[in-house]
Amino acid sequence: MSDRPSKSRLLLFAFGDFAFNLFWQSIMLFLLFYYTDALGLPIGVAATTYMVASIWDGIANFAAGILVDRKHDRFRYGPLLVVGAVPLGLTFVLTYLPPIVSGGWAVASVFVAHLLFRTAYAAVNVPYLAMTARVSADPGDRAFVAGMRMLFGTAAAVTVALSTVPVGRWLTGSGAAQAYFGAAVLFAGIGTAILALVGATYREAAAPHRPQPRDVKDMVRSLARNRSFVALNAAMMAMIVAITVLGKSVLYYFKYLLNDPEARRDGHVTVCACALALVPLALTAVRNVPPFLMLALPAVAALMPAAVPDAASAVSQRRRPRLNAALAGAAAAIAAIAVAGAYRSQLARFNWTPLPAASLTALDRCPGNVYNRYDEGGYLIWFAPGRRVFLDGRQDPYPPSLIKEQVQVETSGEFERLFERYGIRCAYLPAASRVGAALVRAGWTPVFRDSAWAVLSRN
Repeated sequence: MSDRPSKSRLLLFAFGDFAFNLFWQSIMLFLLFYYTDALGLPIGVAATTYMVASIWDGIANFAAGILVDRKHDRFRYGPLLVVGAVPLGLTFVLTYLPPIVSGGWAVASVFVAHLLFRTAYAAVNVPYLAMTARVSADPGDRAFVAGMRMLFGTAAAVTVALSTVPVGRWLTGSGAAQAYFGAAVLFAGIGTAILALVGATYREAAAPHRPQPRDVKDMVRSLARNRSFVALNAAMMAMIVAITVLGKSVLYYFKYLLNDPEARRDGHVTVCACALALVPLALTAVRNVPPFLMLALPAVAALMPAAVPDAASAVSQRRRPRLNAALAGAAAAIAAIAVAGAYRSQLARFNWTPLPAASLTALDRCPGNVYNRYDEGGYLIWFAPGRRVFLDGRQDPYPPSLIKEQVQVETSGEFERLFERYGIRCAYLPAASRVGAALVRAGWTPVFRDSAWAVLSRN
Protein backbone atom coordinates (compact mmCIF):
# COMPACT_ATOMS: atom_id res chain seq x y z
CA MET A 1 0.00 0.00 0.00
CA SER A 2 1.37 3.42 -0.91
CA ASP A 3 1.45 6.53 1.25
CA ARG A 4 -1.76 8.41 1.94
CA PRO A 5 -2.59 10.61 -1.07
CA SER A 6 -2.48 14.39 -0.74
CA LYS A 7 -5.62 16.52 -0.76
CA SER A 8 -4.64 17.94 -4.13
CA ARG A 9 -4.47 14.46 -5.66
CA LEU A 10 -7.83 13.55 -4.15
CA LEU A 11 -9.28 16.83 -5.43
CA LEU A 12 -7.98 16.13 -8.94
CA PHE A 13 -9.50 12.66 -8.89
CA ALA A 14 -12.87 14.05 -7.76
CA PHE A 15 -12.67 16.61 -10.57
CA GLY A 16 -13.33 13.72 -12.94
CA ASP A 17 -16.99 13.94 -11.93
CA PHE A 18 -17.10 17.42 -13.45
CA ALA A 19 -16.13 15.87 -16.79
CA PHE A 20 -18.66 13.06 -16.53
CA ASN A 21 -21.43 15.49 -15.68
CA LEU A 22 -20.61 17.73 -18.64
CA PHE A 23 -21.69 14.74 -20.72
CA TRP A 24 -24.46 13.38 -18.51
CA GLN A 25 -26.21 16.61 -17.58
CA SER A 26 -26.33 17.66 -21.21
CA ILE A 27 -28.06 14.38 -22.07
CA MET A 28 -30.45 14.78 -19.14
CA LEU A 29 -31.30 18.46 -19.67
CA PHE A 30 -31.19 19.05 -23.41
CA LEU A 31 -31.11 15.94 -25.57
CA LEU A 32 -34.86 15.26 -25.73
CA PHE A 33 -35.55 18.94 -26.41
CA TYR A 34 -32.83 18.85 -29.09
CA TYR A 35 -34.56 15.90 -30.74
CA THR A 36 -37.98 17.56 -30.88
CA ASP A 37 -37.31 21.29 -31.26
CA ALA A 38 -33.97 21.39 -33.07
CA LEU A 39 -34.14 18.28 -35.26
CA GLY A 40 -37.93 18.33 -35.54
CA LEU A 41 -38.45 14.66 -34.63
CA PRO A 42 -42.00 13.70 -33.65
CA ILE A 43 -42.31 13.59 -29.86
CA GLY A 44 -43.30 9.90 -29.94
CA VAL A 45 -40.20 8.96 -31.94
CA ALA A 46 -37.94 11.11 -29.76
CA ALA A 47 -39.36 9.80 -26.50
CA THR A 48 -39.16 6.17 -27.67
CA THR A 49 -35.56 6.66 -28.73
CA TYR A 50 -34.72 8.12 -25.35
CA MET A 51 -36.59 5.39 -23.46
CA VAL A 52 -34.90 2.51 -25.30
CA ALA A 53 -31.49 4.14 -24.84
CA SER A 54 -32.18 4.52 -21.11
CA ILE A 55 -33.10 0.84 -20.82
CA TRP A 56 -29.93 -0.06 -22.70
CA ASP A 57 -28.01 2.19 -20.32
CA GLY A 58 -29.12 0.03 -17.39
CA ILE A 59 -28.03 -3.14 -19.20
CA ALA A 60 -24.68 -1.60 -20.19
CA ASN A 61 -23.99 -0.43 -16.63
CA PHE A 62 -24.80 -3.88 -15.24
CA ALA A 63 -22.52 -5.54 -17.80
CA ALA A 64 -19.71 -3.06 -17.09
CA GLY A 65 -20.07 -3.69 -13.35
CA ILE A 66 -19.85 -7.46 -13.83
CA LEU A 67 -16.80 -7.01 -16.08
CA VAL A 68 -15.03 -4.77 -13.58
CA ASP A 69 -15.84 -7.18 -10.76
CA ARG A 70 -14.63 -10.27 -12.61
CA LYS A 71 -11.69 -8.88 -14.60
CA HIS A 72 -10.35 -6.24 -12.20
CA ASP A 73 -6.90 -7.88 -12.10
CA ARG A 74 -6.47 -7.83 -15.89
CA PHE A 75 -6.40 -4.09 -16.52
CA ARG A 76 -5.17 -0.91 -14.90
CA TYR A 77 -7.78 1.69 -14.04
CA GLY A 78 -5.73 4.78 -14.90
CA PRO A 79 -4.89 3.82 -18.51
CA LEU A 80 -8.47 2.58 -18.97
CA LEU A 81 -9.75 6.04 -18.08
CA VAL A 82 -7.26 7.71 -20.45
CA VAL A 83 -8.11 5.45 -23.39
CA GLY A 84 -11.86 5.36 -22.72
CA ALA A 85 -12.17 9.16 -22.56
CA VAL A 86 -11.59 9.44 -26.33
CA PRO A 87 -14.50 7.25 -27.57
CA LEU A 88 -16.69 8.78 -24.85
CA GLY A 89 -16.04 12.27 -26.21
CA LEU A 90 -16.50 11.17 -29.82
CA THR A 91 -19.82 9.39 -29.18
CA PHE A 92 -21.06 12.43 -27.25
CA VAL A 93 -20.35 14.63 -30.28
CA LEU A 94 -22.08 12.07 -32.54
CA THR A 95 -25.16 12.25 -30.31
CA TYR A 96 -25.56 15.95 -31.18
CA LEU A 97 -24.44 15.66 -34.80
CA PRO A 98 -27.35 16.73 -37.08
CA PRO A 99 -28.19 13.79 -39.39
CA ILE A 100 -26.85 14.10 -42.93
CA VAL A 101 -29.69 11.90 -44.21
CA SER A 102 -33.44 12.21 -43.90
CA GLY A 103 -36.48 10.13 -43.08
CA GLY A 104 -36.08 6.78 -41.37
CA TRP A 105 -32.31 6.80 -41.86
CA ALA A 106 -32.10 10.04 -39.86
CA VAL A 107 -34.00 8.46 -36.98
CA ALA A 108 -31.76 5.37 -37.19
CA SER A 109 -28.58 7.48 -37.07
CA VAL A 110 -29.83 9.41 -34.03
CA PHE A 111 -30.77 6.17 -32.29
CA VAL A 112 -27.43 4.44 -32.98
CA ALA A 113 -25.44 7.49 -31.85
CA HIS A 114 -27.39 7.58 -28.59
CA LEU A 115 -26.77 3.88 -27.93
CA LEU A 116 -23.06 4.27 -28.66
CA PHE A 117 -22.80 7.12 -26.18
CA ARG A 118 -24.61 5.21 -23.44
CA THR A 119 -22.30 2.23 -23.99
CA ALA A 120 -19.14 4.34 -23.93
CA TYR A 121 -20.32 6.20 -20.83
CA ALA A 122 -20.96 2.97 -18.92
CA ALA A 123 -17.61 1.54 -20.02
CA VAL A 124 -15.74 4.52 -18.53
CA ASN A 125 -17.94 5.72 -15.68
CA VAL A 126 -18.36 2.37 -13.90
CA PRO A 127 -14.57 1.81 -13.58
CA TYR A 128 -14.23 5.41 -12.37
CA LEU A 129 -16.75 4.67 -9.61
CA ALA A 130 -14.75 1.56 -8.69
CA MET A 131 -11.60 3.69 -8.51
CA THR A 132 -13.20 5.73 -5.71
CA ALA A 133 -12.75 2.77 -3.34
CA ARG A 134 -9.09 2.44 -4.33
CA VAL A 135 -7.91 6.03 -4.33
CA SER A 136 -7.25 5.88 -0.56
CA ALA A 137 -7.54 3.41 2.30
CA ASP A 138 -8.59 6.16 4.72
CA PRO A 139 -12.38 6.53 5.24
CA GLY A 140 -11.98 10.29 5.71
CA ASP A 141 -10.27 10.61 2.34
CA ARG A 142 -13.04 8.64 0.65
CA ALA A 143 -15.68 10.82 2.29
CA PHE A 144 -13.80 13.90 1.06
CA VAL A 145 -13.69 12.51 -2.47
CA ALA A 146 -17.42 11.66 -2.38
CA GLY A 147 -18.31 15.17 -1.22
CA MET A 148 -16.10 16.90 -3.77
CA ARG A 149 -17.45 14.70 -6.57
CA MET A 150 -20.95 15.83 -5.67
CA LEU A 151 -19.84 19.46 -5.63
CA PHE A 152 -18.08 19.17 -9.01
CA GLY A 153 -21.08 17.32 -10.46
CA THR A 154 -23.39 20.15 -9.38
CA ALA A 155 -20.99 22.72 -10.84
CA ALA A 156 -21.02 20.85 -14.14
CA ALA A 157 -24.83 20.77 -14.16
CA VAL A 158 -24.98 24.53 -13.67
CA THR A 159 -22.30 25.03 -16.35
CA VAL A 160 -24.21 22.94 -18.88
CA ALA A 161 -27.53 24.59 -18.05
CA LEU A 162 -26.17 28.11 -18.34
CA SER A 163 -23.86 27.81 -21.31
CA THR A 164 -25.17 25.20 -23.77
CA VAL A 165 -27.32 27.45 -25.97
CA PRO A 166 -25.46 30.79 -25.63
CA VAL A 167 -22.01 29.25 -26.08
CA GLY A 168 -23.24 27.03 -28.92
CA ARG A 169 -24.70 30.07 -30.69
CA TRP A 170 -21.49 32.01 -30.17
CA LEU A 171 -19.36 29.17 -31.58
CA THR A 172 -21.54 28.41 -34.61
CA GLY A 173 -23.43 31.64 -35.22
CA SER A 174 -26.61 29.58 -35.38
CA GLY A 175 -29.57 29.06 -33.08
CA ALA A 176 -30.68 25.70 -34.46
CA ALA A 177 -29.20 22.20 -34.23
CA GLN A 178 -25.72 23.51 -35.02
CA ALA A 179 -25.69 25.43 -31.70
CA TYR A 180 -26.15 22.23 -29.72
CA PHE A 181 -23.52 20.53 -31.84
CA GLY A 182 -21.02 23.33 -31.21
CA ALA A 183 -21.59 23.15 -27.45
CA ALA A 184 -21.22 19.36 -27.58
CA VAL A 185 -17.85 19.66 -29.32
CA LEU A 186 -16.66 22.09 -26.64
CA PHE A 187 -17.91 19.97 -23.74
CA ALA A 188 -16.44 16.82 -25.29
CA GLY A 189 -13.03 18.45 -25.64
CA ILE A 190 -13.03 19.69 -22.04
CA GLY A 191 -14.40 16.44 -20.61
CA THR A 192 -11.98 14.24 -22.56
CA ALA A 193 -9.00 16.33 -21.44
CA ILE A 194 -10.05 16.21 -17.79
CA LEU A 195 -10.62 12.45 -17.80
CA ALA A 196 -7.29 11.84 -19.54
CA LEU A 197 -5.56 13.96 -16.89
CA VAL A 198 -7.33 12.15 -14.05
CA GLY A 199 -6.41 8.76 -15.51
CA ALA A 200 -2.78 9.75 -16.13
CA THR A 201 -2.29 10.99 -12.56
CA TYR A 202 -4.27 8.24 -10.79
CA ARG A 203 -2.34 6.15 -8.29
CA GLU A 204 -3.96 3.21 -6.59
CA ALA A 205 -3.51 3.49 -2.81
CA ALA A 206 -5.81 0.72 -1.59
CA ALA A 207 -6.73 -2.61 -3.11
CA PRO A 208 -9.94 -3.73 -1.36
CA HIS A 209 -10.25 -7.30 -0.15
CA ARG A 210 -12.17 -9.18 -2.79
CA PRO A 211 -13.93 -12.47 -2.02
CA GLN A 212 -14.26 -15.08 -4.71
CA PRO A 213 -16.88 -13.83 -7.24
CA ARG A 214 -20.19 -15.65 -7.05
CA ASP A 215 -22.39 -16.74 -9.89
CA VAL A 216 -24.39 -13.85 -11.34
CA LYS A 217 -27.70 -15.68 -10.90
CA ASP A 218 -26.91 -16.37 -7.24
CA MET A 219 -26.06 -12.71 -6.68
CA VAL A 220 -29.30 -11.53 -8.29
CA ARG A 221 -31.36 -13.98 -6.19
CA SER A 222 -29.53 -12.87 -3.04
CA LEU A 223 -30.19 -9.21 -3.78
CA ALA A 224 -33.85 -9.91 -4.54
CA ARG A 225 -34.22 -11.44 -1.05
CA ASN A 226 -32.66 -8.39 0.59
CA ARG A 227 -35.67 -6.25 1.53
CA SER A 228 -33.57 -3.24 2.46
CA PHE A 229 -31.76 -3.33 -0.88
CA VAL A 230 -35.04 -3.68 -2.78
CA ALA A 231 -36.65 -0.82 -0.82
CA LEU A 232 -33.63 1.44 -1.36
CA ASN A 233 -33.64 0.75 -5.09
CA ALA A 234 -37.39 1.37 -5.29
CA ALA A 235 -36.83 4.74 -3.62
CA MET A 236 -33.98 5.49 -6.01
CA MET A 237 -36.22 4.61 -8.96
CA ALA A 238 -38.88 6.99 -7.67
CA MET A 239 -36.28 9.74 -7.29
CA ILE A 240 -34.95 9.13 -10.80
CA VAL A 241 -38.47 9.26 -12.23
CA ALA A 242 -39.06 12.59 -10.47
CA ILE A 243 -35.73 14.01 -11.69
CA THR A 244 -36.42 12.79 -15.22
CA VAL A 245 -39.89 14.34 -15.32
CA LEU A 246 -38.48 17.63 -14.06
CA GLY A 247 -35.48 17.65 -16.37
CA LYS A 248 -37.41 16.68 -19.48
CA SER A 249 -40.41 18.95 -18.99
CA VAL A 250 -39.02 22.24 -17.74
CA LEU A 251 -37.96 23.57 -21.15
CA TYR A 252 -41.30 22.67 -22.72
CA TYR A 253 -43.19 24.12 -19.75
CA PHE A 254 -41.61 27.56 -19.96
CA LYS A 255 -41.75 27.71 -23.74
CA TYR A 256 -45.17 26.32 -24.57
CA LEU A 257 -47.28 26.78 -21.42
CA LEU A 258 -45.97 30.01 -19.94
CA ASN A 259 -44.91 31.46 -23.29
CA ASP A 260 -42.26 33.33 -21.32
CA PRO A 261 -38.76 31.81 -21.38
CA GLU A 262 -37.51 34.71 -19.22
CA ALA A 263 -39.82 33.72 -16.33
CA ARG A 264 -37.59 30.89 -15.23
CA ARG A 265 -34.93 33.32 -14.03
CA ASP A 266 -37.29 35.45 -11.93
CA GLY A 267 -37.59 34.74 -8.23
CA HIS A 268 -35.02 31.93 -8.09
CA VAL A 269 -32.21 33.74 -6.29
CA THR A 270 -33.40 32.42 -2.93
CA VAL A 271 -33.59 28.76 -3.94
CA CYS A 272 -30.13 28.95 -5.56
CA ALA A 273 -28.69 30.59 -2.43
CA CYS A 274 -30.27 27.92 -0.21
CA ALA A 275 -28.88 25.13 -2.41
CA LEU A 276 -25.38 26.61 -2.18
CA ALA A 277 -25.76 27.04 1.59
CA LEU A 278 -26.47 23.31 1.93
CA VAL A 279 -23.34 22.29 0.03
CA PRO A 280 -21.11 22.24 3.16
CA LEU A 281 -23.64 20.09 5.02
CA ALA A 282 -23.98 17.74 2.06
CA LEU A 283 -20.19 17.37 1.99
CA THR A 284 -20.07 16.30 5.64
CA ALA A 285 -22.80 13.65 5.69
CA VAL A 286 -24.61 11.54 3.11
CA ARG A 287 -27.95 12.07 4.89
CA ASN A 288 -27.75 15.77 4.03
CA VAL A 289 -27.57 15.04 0.31
CA PRO A 290 -31.37 14.63 -0.26
CA PRO A 291 -32.23 18.09 1.17
CA PHE A 292 -29.45 19.54 -0.93
CA LEU A 293 -30.78 17.84 -4.08
CA MET A 294 -34.34 19.01 -3.33
CA LEU A 295 -33.09 22.58 -3.68
CA ALA A 296 -30.29 22.01 -6.17
CA LEU A 297 -32.52 20.48 -8.86
CA PRO A 298 -34.99 23.40 -8.98
CA ALA A 299 -32.01 25.77 -8.84
CA VAL A 300 -30.38 24.10 -11.84
CA ALA A 301 -33.70 24.18 -13.70
CA ALA A 302 -34.02 27.88 -12.86
CA LEU A 303 -30.56 28.60 -14.21
CA MET A 304 -31.24 27.02 -17.59
CA PRO A 305 -30.62 29.40 -20.45
CA ALA A 306 -33.48 31.77 -21.02
CA ALA A 307 -33.21 31.74 -24.79
CA VAL A 308 -34.16 28.42 -26.39
CA PRO A 309 -34.46 27.80 -30.11
CA ASP A 310 -37.87 28.52 -31.49
CA ALA A 311 -39.86 25.72 -33.05
CA ALA A 312 -41.81 26.18 -36.24
CA SER A 313 -45.00 26.57 -34.27
CA ALA A 314 -46.11 26.26 -30.68
CA VAL A 315 -48.41 23.43 -29.70
CA SER A 316 -51.75 24.70 -28.50
CA GLN A 317 -52.63 23.54 -25.02
CA ARG A 318 -55.96 23.42 -23.24
CA ARG A 319 -55.67 24.12 -19.57
CA ARG A 320 -58.01 22.24 -17.25
CA PRO A 321 -57.17 23.44 -13.73
CA ARG A 322 -60.31 21.94 -12.15
CA LEU A 323 -59.69 18.53 -13.70
CA ASN A 324 -56.02 18.63 -12.70
CA ALA A 325 -56.93 19.63 -9.13
CA ALA A 326 -59.50 16.82 -8.96
CA LEU A 327 -57.00 14.23 -10.20
CA ALA A 328 -54.34 15.45 -7.76
CA GLY A 329 -56.82 15.37 -4.88
CA ALA A 330 -58.00 11.89 -5.79
CA ALA A 331 -54.44 10.60 -5.98
CA ALA A 332 -53.61 12.14 -2.59
CA ALA A 333 -56.76 10.65 -1.04
CA ILE A 334 -56.02 7.17 -2.42
CA ALA A 335 -52.44 7.35 -1.14
CA ALA A 336 -53.57 8.51 2.32
CA ILE A 337 -56.20 5.73 2.57
CA ALA A 338 -53.67 3.10 1.46
CA VAL A 339 -51.05 4.20 3.99
CA ALA A 340 -53.59 4.49 6.81
CA GLY A 341 -55.00 1.05 6.04
CA ALA A 342 -51.56 -0.52 5.92
CA TYR A 343 -50.67 1.11 9.25
CA ARG A 344 -53.87 0.01 10.99
CA SER A 345 -53.43 -3.57 9.80
CA GLN A 346 -49.75 -3.49 10.87
CA LEU A 347 -48.60 -5.47 7.86
CA ALA A 348 -45.30 -7.08 8.85
CA ARG A 349 -43.62 -6.55 5.50
CA PHE A 350 -43.83 -2.76 5.94
CA ASN A 351 -41.76 -3.00 9.14
CA TRP A 352 -43.76 -0.33 10.98
CA THR A 353 -42.00 -1.19 14.25
CA PRO A 354 -38.36 -1.91 13.36
CA LEU A 355 -37.40 -2.71 16.99
CA PRO A 356 -39.29 -5.54 18.81
CA ALA A 357 -41.35 -4.42 21.79
CA ALA A 358 -39.76 -7.13 23.96
CA SER A 359 -36.30 -5.73 23.23
CA LEU A 360 -37.40 -2.26 24.33
CA THR A 361 -38.84 -3.72 27.55
CA ALA A 362 -35.52 -5.45 28.18
CA LEU A 363 -33.71 -2.17 27.49
CA ASP A 364 -35.79 -0.46 30.20
CA ARG A 365 -34.55 -3.05 32.72
CA CYS A 366 -30.94 -2.66 31.62
CA PRO A 367 -29.06 -0.27 33.99
CA GLY A 368 -26.35 2.23 33.13
CA ASN A 369 -25.36 4.07 29.97
CA VAL A 370 -26.44 2.47 26.69
CA TYR A 371 -24.20 1.64 23.74
CA ASN A 372 -25.78 1.49 20.30
CA ARG A 373 -24.55 1.64 16.75
CA TYR A 374 -24.72 4.82 14.73
CA ASP A 375 -27.52 3.33 12.61
CA GLU A 376 -30.03 2.59 15.41
CA GLY A 377 -29.82 5.82 17.42
CA GLY A 378 -32.83 7.42 15.73
CA TYR A 379 -34.97 4.31 16.27
CA LEU A 380 -34.10 4.17 19.97
CA ILE A 381 -34.82 7.86 20.49
CA TRP A 382 -38.25 7.36 18.93
CA PHE A 383 -39.25 4.04 20.51
CA ALA A 384 -37.37 4.34 23.83
CA PRO A 385 -37.46 8.07 24.58
CA GLY A 386 -36.55 7.53 28.22
CA ARG A 387 -33.03 6.29 27.43
CA ARG A 388 -30.11 8.38 26.21
CA VAL A 389 -28.47 6.89 23.17
CA PHE A 390 -24.76 6.64 22.51
CA LEU A 391 -24.99 7.92 18.92
CA ASP A 392 -27.91 9.33 16.93
CA GLY A 393 -27.43 8.63 13.24
CA ARG A 394 -29.99 11.18 12.03
CA GLN A 395 -27.54 14.07 12.30
CA ASP A 396 -23.89 14.64 13.13
CA PRO A 397 -23.32 16.71 16.29
CA TYR A 398 -20.45 14.38 17.19
CA PRO A 399 -16.70 14.81 16.63
CA PRO A 400 -15.44 12.77 13.65
CA SER A 401 -12.97 11.02 15.97
CA LEU A 402 -15.86 9.49 17.96
CA ILE A 403 -17.61 8.29 14.81
CA LYS A 404 -14.39 6.70 13.53
CA GLU A 405 -13.75 5.06 16.89
CA GLN A 406 -17.26 3.60 16.95
CA VAL A 407 -16.78 2.20 13.43
CA GLN A 408 -13.46 0.70 14.48
CA VAL A 409 -15.06 -0.91 17.54
CA GLU A 410 -17.83 -2.42 15.40
CA THR A 411 -15.27 -3.69 12.90
CA SER A 412 -12.81 -5.18 15.38
CA GLY A 413 -15.04 -6.04 18.36
CA GLU A 414 -12.52 -4.42 20.71
CA PHE A 415 -14.90 -2.50 22.95
CA GLU A 416 -13.02 -2.22 26.26
CA ARG A 417 -11.49 1.27 26.08
CA LEU A 418 -14.59 2.93 24.58
CA PHE A 419 -16.96 1.32 27.09
CA GLU A 420 -14.70 2.16 30.04
CA ARG A 421 -14.38 5.80 28.98
CA TYR A 422 -18.16 6.34 28.78
CA GLY A 423 -19.23 4.03 31.61
CA ILE A 424 -21.32 1.80 29.36
CA ARG A 425 -23.13 -1.04 31.13
CA CYS A 426 -25.86 -1.83 28.57
CA ALA A 427 -25.74 -2.51 24.82
CA TYR A 428 -28.46 -2.64 22.15
CA LEU A 429 -26.97 -4.36 19.10
CA PRO A 430 -27.77 -6.47 16.05
CA ALA A 431 -27.68 -10.15 16.94
CA ALA A 432 -24.78 -10.74 14.54
CA SER A 433 -22.66 -7.86 15.85
CA ARG A 434 -18.99 -8.56 16.56
CA VAL A 435 -19.26 -6.34 19.61
CA GLY A 436 -22.17 -8.44 20.90
CA ALA A 437 -20.15 -11.65 20.53
CA ALA A 438 -17.19 -10.04 22.31
CA LEU A 439 -19.46 -8.87 25.16
CA VAL A 440 -20.82 -12.40 25.66
CA ARG A 441 -17.26 -13.74 25.81
CA ALA A 442 -16.47 -11.05 28.39
CA GLY A 443 -19.30 -12.27 30.63
CA TRP A 444 -22.12 -9.85 29.75
CA THR A 445 -25.64 -11.25 30.13
CA PRO A 446 -28.09 -11.33 27.21
CA VAL A 447 -31.40 -10.01 28.59
CA PHE A 448 -33.05 -10.21 25.17
CA ARG A 449 -32.13 -11.94 21.92
CA ASP A 450 -33.92 -12.88 18.73
CA SER A 451 -32.77 -13.44 15.17
CA ALA A 452 -32.24 -9.71 14.59
CA TRP A 453 -31.46 -7.91 17.89
CA ALA A 454 -29.78 -8.44 21.24
CA VAL A 455 -29.78 -6.48 24.49
CA LEU A 456 -26.84 -7.22 26.80
CA SER A 457 -26.20 -6.10 30.37
CA ARG A 458 -22.96 -5.98 32.31
CA ASN A 459 -23.06 -8.11 35.46
